Amino acid sequence: MSCGEPPYTISNANITTADSFIFLVLSMVIIAASLYLPSHISMIASRAFYYYAGDIQNAANLTSAPDPTTAHVKASFAPDDGSAQVRLGAGTS
Repeated sequence: MSCGEPPYTISNANITTADSFIFLVLSMVIIAASLYLPSHISMIASRAFYYYAGDIQNAANLTSAPDPTTAHVKASFAPDDGSAQVRLGAGTS
């Protein structure tokens, strides 16, 4: 061993192995990010919108007027005085 030579030299096989390992790891990270990141961002955005605006379906029900075509059906099945009850599947006994 001469004075200017390092104690260990990296061979071409070591460089190829290290480059292959780095390439495989980076490839898996890029593939995973391209497959899962869009759906993850979409889920986060929908949750953020829910936290900001609330539930759109319930908000639409609260702000819209009742449907006049179904008002008589609700009134006939559930009177306000509570005298009648609807029993599904009950026979005449």
